[in-house]
Amino acid sequence: MALLPRASARTTSSFTVIHARVCERRFAHAAWVLMLILGITCLGTNAADNGAAEAKRQGQMCADALVQHDYDTFASMLYPKFLQWMGGRNALIQKLQQSDQEMASQGITMQSVVMGQVTQIRRTKVETFAVVPETIEMATKDGVLRTDSYLLGISSDDGKAWQFIDGAGIAGLGKDIYILLPNLPADMKLPQAKHPASTPKKD
Repeated sequence: MALLPRASARTTSSFTVIHARVCERRFAHAAWVLMLILGITCLGTNAADNGAAEAKRQGQMCADALVQHDYDTFASMLYPKFLQWMGGRNALIQKLQQSDQEMASQGITMQSVVMGQVTQIRRTKVETFAVVPETIEMATKDGVLRTDSYLLGISSDDGKAWQFIDGAGIAGLGKDIYILLPNLPADMKLPQAKHPASTPKKD
């Protein structure tokens, strides 16, 4: 068998340099791909989480204020144009206080409002919108009334601070919702109103 010629030091050196460059390029390409994947993952996480947790948390604060009859806080967390449509802060607080009296005379008290996970988030160039489901429970003389509704959250700072309109208010607005919210995406599906479910008292 013929012996292969021994590689010269120059040939070996050239091969080493080429091999190193190939490895360098492969490593750089792999690092770039990894960074791209991580970047996409982070963007996806931010798109899913950015604003959603805050919308739920602040929505719960708004609901808690209503349950606790802290109407100043409740009014401050409503979307300003909606608050204006309701006649302003003082008019809204007066209506809520009257509603409290009417409910009390009928033996009805609001027990709790619990927020669910955000089901939709839509971002526009100006505002971010989120649908936050809520379950409302009221105690009556005969048992408990439970209603599934929602809050529509609106943020003008990419999901850091939220203001709200409740589902009943949106139902009352009808098509005027687009006058108050001209940036509301047309493809955003707002939940339909549901009838309360009654659970009778146990003897």
